[in-house]
Order: sequence, then structure tokens, then C-alpha cells
Amino acid sequence: MGSPSSKSIVIGFLTVRPVDETALRGGYLLTTEFGRPLEFHYTSELRVSHQQRLLYGPSFDSYIQAEVIAKPMTNRQSTAPRIIVVNRMPLLDLRRHIPAPVSCLLETQAKPEEPDSRPFRIEVHDEYPYDRAAFDKIQKLAAEGFDWLEPFERIEQALAEIREPGAIAA
Repeated sequence: MGSPSSKSIVIGFLTVRPVDETALRGGYLLTTEFGRPLEFHYTSELRVSHQQRLLYGPSFDSYIQAEVIAKPMTNRQSTAPRIIVVNRMPLLDLRRHIPAPVSCLLETQAKPEEPDSRPFRIEVHDEYPYDRAAFDKIQKLAAEGFDWLEPFERIEQALAEIREPGAIAA
């Protein structure tokens, strides 16, 4: 992967996806403001049992996705991003564990009749409302026409290519 120039804006894109009904895997892509890859990190499959889901209750998704899967990937980065963009609401809890702003982009339908319409809705953690302004600022600094959802497609494709024997139990 490339290394950022001193003027590059580093943006992190992080997602967690199901591998099957009982396993999850995370992927983390750091790019420049032009979408060029700088680093890519991923996790092994993490197997979770039905019993674990029951015992963790409503906190299961945010705990497993943000703390168990996402946080370790951010610990391995060699370049700090200006913002981390996620596409799953439970990953917003990552913000409690890192200094960088975290914004969640949820895909929607862009309205061609509205000039400022975007194909996504932006959500931030309730405890960090200023992360919205951080995203808006980075969005203005990114390359014109930057597709904010496209890096998630690359991560999904890269994760689908990974073939590891066995999985790690949570």
C-alpha cells in the first residue's frame, strides 16, 4: 500500500460483516482523500454462540463489533486517520475508545431533484455530536465527487477473498 504524503488527509473506513450465521469478520481500510489505499487490516472470523448473544443482551452487537473486532484493528494502524467512517450503527460505540471522530453512513436514495442530496444519511454517537461537523469538514476537503460508500464495497470484496481455516471463538 502507499504511504501518505505530508498533505494527505487520511480517512478510515471500517466495517464488520457476517461470514455466516455464527461468525463475523472486520475490515479496516485507510485511504487518502482521493480514495487511494494506504493500509488494510482485517480480523479472523470470530465465532459467537447463541448463548453469548443471550447473555450480552442488547449490548451484544456494540460490544462485539466495536470493542472486540474494531478497536484492535485501529490499534494496528500505522497512520492516524482524521475520521473513521463506519456503515453499521453498533460501530459508533468505537468512538468511546478512540480519539478520532466516528461517523456512520447509512445508505439511502439520493434525490436528483435536490442538488445537495446524498446517497447516505450521517449518524454520530449521541455522546459525540461534534463528530457530525468533523465529517462535514472532511467531506469538503475530500476530492470532488468522492464516493463515500464505495470504500465499503472494496472492503467487502477483500474480506470475501480471505480464506482462513478455522475461526476464533469469542
